[in-house]
Amino acid sequence: MSSVFFGSAAVVGSIISPASSRVFVEPEILRAFTAAGAPWLIGYTYDDIAMEKDFCASSLDSEPESLYVKAYIATCLEANEEMADLAAKLLELGLTVGESSTIASAVGTPHDRVLLLRREAREVAKMLSLSTASPLEIVVDAFRKGVIRLQELARLVEHLVKPNFTGGDTK
Repeated sequence: MSSVFFGSAAVVGSIISPASSRVFVEPEILRAFTAAGAPWLIGYTYDDIAMEKDFCASSLDSEPESLYVKAYIATCLEANEEMADLAAKLLELGLTVGESSTIASAVGTPHDRVLLLRREAREVAKMLSLSTASPLEIVVDAFRKGVIRLQELARLVEHLVKPNFTGGDTK
C-alpha cells in the first residue's frame, strides 16, 4: 500500500470509551445477522451505531432488518470530500462500496470499532489505525455483555462458520 495514500488517511484510530461503545457498521454485517436469525444483535450489543448517510437511507428503506436499524442507528454521517476521496481509493484496492464507505466514514471520527464482514476489509482498516471486529467477534461481544446466552452463542457460531454463510470471512 502506498505510504502517500495511507499517510493522509491514518489520522485518528479509535477512541475507547469505557462507558459506551460506538461502532461503525457495514451494511453487509446487518444483512449477515439477519440471515443468521439475529437482526437485533448489533443494536442490543453496542450503544451507538454509526453508518454513512447513503447506506442509512437505503438500509432503512429496503432491508428486512430496517426496524432494528431505525431503532438503533444513532448517527448517519454525511460523507465530506475527504471521506469520498478515501472511499474512492479504497474501491480501487478492491473493497466493496459498503466497505469503502464504512472505513472512510470511520477514519477521523471517534468510535470504538468498525464492524466489517470480510477479512480483506478489516486488514485495510487496520492499516488505517482502525480497530475492527469480525462477525465472530461481534457474537463474542454480545455474549460477554449478556445480550445472548451460551446456547445462542453456539447457534450463531455454528451458522457463521458454515462455508456458504455469506461469502465473507467470519474470523
